[in-house]
Parts: sequence; structure tokens; C-alpha cells
Amino acid sequence: RSGQNGLVVLDINQEVSDVVKTTTSEINSPTIRQRRVATSVAVNDGHSLAIGGMVQEKAQITNESVPVLGDLPIVGPAFRNRIDGRVRTELIVFIRPKVIRGTVEADRIAEDFRQQFRAMMPIRPVPAPLPMAAMPIGPDGVLRRMID
Repeated sequence: RSGQNGLVVLDINQEVSDVVKTTTSEINSPTIRQRRVATSVAVNDGHSLAIGGMVQEKAQITNESVPVLGDLPIVGPAFRNRIDGRVRTELIVFIRPKVIRGTVEADRIAEDFRQQFRAMMPIRPVPAPLPMAAMPIGPDGVLRRMID
């Protein structure tokens, strides 16, 4: 929603989903964990806004061992390795609302967006299509059957 003074009111809903191992039952099926946040904010036309706070930190423990040797009683620890790691993710969203007043301004903004998108595309040559094989004579040819 926007007002005459260029103030834009945004209702923002963010969601982060990830797949985690099921721990509440013996079913061998992943669980989808969802984290959501909703907010309303007012910002001036053309000004930037940063929304953060969706932070997640996971502890990852990986055990590696050489088969059979890692299970031996006294020398087994020499053939085992445990890796403790932490993974931290934070979702930050940057928003810059722009009130479009008329089709001329909408066309200009759309063209600017297209040019920015083209600038991000990698430049690589498109190979020419391969020439078609000569059509075999007679009804037994594959191309002849496709054309018929």
C-alpha cells in the first residue's frame, strides 16, 4: 500500500524450510522444519530496508573409521576420526520499494531490470545446429518414416 506522500507500507512474511531427520518416531522419513516471521513496516519510496533475525546454528558431528581396525579395543582410536562442526546461517532480506506512477515509468523500470539481468548472464556462443542427414531413399529410412 502506498500513500500520496511516498510512504509505502509493506506486510512481509518470511519462511525458511529445511529437511531434518525425524526424531519423534521410528518412521524412516524426513521432517520438514519451517521457521516463519511476519512483520509490517513503513518505508519511504526508493529507500532501502534490511530485515534480519532468522538465525540458525547447527552442530554437526561426523564419525569416520577404518572398517574392522576402528573397532579394535586398544588401537581402535588410532583408526577413528571425529569431526565436530558448527554451521550458522542467517537470513537477511534487503528491500527497496518503488512506487510506479504510470505506464511510462513502469516500462522504464522493466527495461532497466532486463538490462541488469542481461549483464548477469554469462556470455557464451551458441553453437549452430547440426546439418540434417541426407534422407535415405526408400520406405525403410528412419527420416522417411518420420516425415511420412
